[in-house]
Amino acid sequence: MKRSMVLMLMAATTLLGCSSASGSAQAKVSGPNGQIVFDHNDPTLGARITTVNPDGTQLVPLYPGEEARWSPDGSRLAIDAGDGNAAAILNPDTGAVRLIRSPDPTLPLFCHAWSPDAKRLACGTFSDDPRRNGLYTIRTSDGRDLTRITSNPKGLDFIGDWSTDGNRLVFLRLDNTRPDSANAAIFVVDLDGSGLRRISPWGSSKDPEITDVTSGWSPDGKTILFGEGCSLFTVHPDGTGLRKIVLGGIDLSSACAFVPGWSPDGTEMVFAMYTAAQGSVNIYTANADGTNVRQVTHDTSLDFHDGSPDWGPHPLAT
Repeated sequence: MKRSMVLMLMAATTLLGCSSASGSAQAKVSGPNGQIVFDHNDPTLGARITTVNPDGTQLVPLYPGEEARWSPDGSRLAIDAGDGNAAAILNPDTGAVRLIRSPDPTLPLFCHAWSPDAKRLACGTFSDDPRRNGLYTIRTSDGRDLTRITSNPKGLDFIGDWSTDGNRLVFLRLDNTRPDSANAAIFVVDLDGSGLRRISPWGSSKDPEITDVTSGWSPDGKTILFGEGCSLFTVHPDGTGLRKIVLGGIDLSSACAFVPGWSPDGTEMVFAMYTAAQGSVNIYTANADGTNVRQVTHDTSLDFHDGSPDWGPHPLAT
C-alpha cells in the first residue's frame, strides 16, 4: 500500500470526517533536531524521498520511493523498496544505496523502522496468505534472521516504532472482523510476541488504505504519539493518560492532521496536514503540546502533496 494513496484519500474525506490515522517516528536517542525526511508526490515523477530543514529551506529530492526513516544516528535512511527488496538503505550525503533482499521470496516485506542500536529493521507484510500477516524483524546488515513478532490473520499490522530500550514495538492493528466503526487501534507487543496490549480506543477505518499509518515512541520512552480521526493524541505505553493535542490556531473542521512523529529531542513534533484553504497536504511542525504550529512545505494542489515525515538528527543542510 502506498502512502500517496493514503494522503489522497485522507484529504478527500477531510470535510466529511476523517478515518483513523496514526503517526510515525522511529526509535531515536535524544539528539539535535536536524533534517526532516518525507515523501513528495509529483504526478509526473511519482513519489520521491525528500529532505528539508525544519524551517523549510534546503529542500532536496533524494530517491524514488516512499516511507523513509532516519537511522538513530541520522547517517542513513531506510526506505520501503518493493520488487522483492525488504528495504533500501540510503546514505543521504553520498547517494549510495544498498538494497536488502527479502529473506523469503514468498513473503513481501516492507521494512523501515530501525531498532535503537540500528542492528535490526521492523517490517510489515501484506501476504496473499492471511495466516502470514503480522510484524517481523530482520538484520540490517544482510536482511537475514527473519523473526516473526505478531500474527494477524484477521487483518493487517502496520509497523510503528521500537521502544527506546529496544524491547517492544508499537503498531497499528486492523481487524477486519470488527465493524467499520471500530476496527483499528494502536497496540504494543514485546519482541518475543508476548505482552500484546491495546493502548488506544478502537477507531474507524472504512478504507484499508487509510490504515497504512503508524505510531511513534517518544525519545524518553514515556509517551506514544499517534493520530486518529484527523486529530493527534498521546498515550502512555500501558494505555493510560490518553490526551488529545490541541493544535494552536488550527480549525480541524477544515483541516486534517495525521502521521505525526517526535523530534529527536522530544520537545517538538512533525506531522502531515491537509487544509481546505490550500487544497493540499503539507508538512508541519509544532511544539509537543500543540503550540507554535509552523508550515514546512508549501504545495498548493493535491496533485503535489507531501507525507510520511520523520524528523532525524542528521545535520541541517546549509
